[in-house]
Amino acid sequence: MSNAEHKDRKSYVFERSRKAMSQLQGIITRLKHLQEQSLNGEPSQRFFEVNGERKCQVTFHPKTETFELEVYNEKEKPKRYQFDNIDMITIEIFDLIQ
Repeated sequence: MSNAEHKDRKSYVFERSRKAMSQLQGIITRLKHLQEQSLNGEPSQRFFEVNGERKCQVTFHPKTETFELEVYNEKEKPKRYQFDNIDMITIEIFDLIQ
């Protein structure tokens, strides 16, 4: 690999990492907003989409302080998963919208 190719590759990897970090931060911000919306004791929810296609729905349950992730797959029933850790659900959502 030439020096120029190495620099181009390094730049590409850096840009991709920066974009991923930005997406992760955006997901965390949305999840924290869900928590704030639930201060009245009622669950709150939001959808995550890619190009207008719903990939999943997240519901925050304030009484149990848990997130419920409902994943949509074509031709299958939605699957539901419970999370009590904002970082873990963030990673799951990130993987779904990639």
